[in-house]
Amino acid sequence: TYYEADIPDGKIINAGYVRRMPQWLKFVQERADEYIPKERRPYFLFILSTAGKRLDELEEPPLSDLLAESLTVLKKFNNRIHTVFRPHSITDVEKFKLMLKELDYGNYSVDYGHPMILSVGAEFVIGNNQQACGSK
Repeated sequence: TYYEADIPDGKIINAGYVRRMPQWLKFVQERADEYIPKERRPYFLFILSTAGKRLDELEEPPLSDLLAESLTVLKKFNNRIHTVFRPHSITDVEKFKLMLKELDYGNYSVDYGHPMILSVGAEFVIGNNQQACGSK
């Protein structure tokens, strides 16, 4: 046993990193073409997470402070390019929308689509928590 789990006796096939396989990339591109109209592209994709700290033991500002700072910078550009916010299941969307209102942030939408599909039409992807962002 490994970590008190039974190891299967059958053959294990290692497929590698499946998110870089041509079949998966083709699938994601096709879904993105169906889901995101060409006229909606390009945009900034912002992957949201929690507003608190990653760990209480770390001496760092809360992620909400970093988010406000990032939005202040993006606001300089968002009259020219749309921002798509993708909340995580732990994101407090009501508090986030209040922050957008306080910062007078416009030209945005909130989308719950899969991050890999949303990233296809993005000029760039940003997030203040590396665990919330996948690779493009």
